[in-house]
Amino acid sequence: MFLTDPIFRAIERATVLHQGQTRRVTGVPYIVHPYAVGFLLAHFTEDEAVIIAGLLHDVLEDVPGYTHEMLESEFGGTVAQLVSEVTEDHSIYEEHPELSHTDRVRLKKEDYLQRLSNDSEGALMIAAADKICNTRSFLEEYPKLGAEQFWKEYQGTPERYLRFSLAVNDIIHHRLKHPLAEELDRVTKLAQTLIDKNEKNL
Repeated sequence: MFLTDPIFRAIERATVLHQGQTRRVTGVPYIVHPYAVGFLLAHFTEDEAVIIAGLLHDVLEDVPGYTHEMLESEFGGTVAQLVSEVTEDHSIYEEHPELSHTDRVRLKKEDYLQRLSNDSEGALMIAAADKICNTRSFLEEYPKLGAEQFWKEYQGTPERYLRFSLAVNDIIHHRLKHPLAEELDRVTKLAQTLIDKNEKNL
């Protein structure tokens, strides 16, 4: 899609809002991820709202103090709704202080999967592009660092990573008939094969 003024404004805002944030494993500026998601979506859709929401898909989740109302004021109700659909609900942490960190993460992921099962087509496209970019990063970094170092930097386990990735892929692959769903399925299976191979050798 052509670079419209609203899309350019979303690029600017995403850059400012994510300033100072870095990717968990690589340490590169976080903004490379929203850029990649937006670029991937622009390859497959002319829907300006979907592309803008892709560029801003993490602002409600990862930018302290930035609200749904602020996003709606800047980019409209459709964009705000799409971003809300793909945002993990961090309030679960506060609602269940009696649970361990691991259990709260599990509840948050289960909530995300449940909502993903009812998301709009636009939100499914954004979720697919998001997970494709994350999985491509995984496929690049995991062999470089090795299994032990990667999971240490990632602060997770291969079992939990695979369980969530496969569940997301299953929902999107069955609900979204689109090239993005096919690419997500491809890279997810590559990640599963890589993990299975490396974990067996440990």
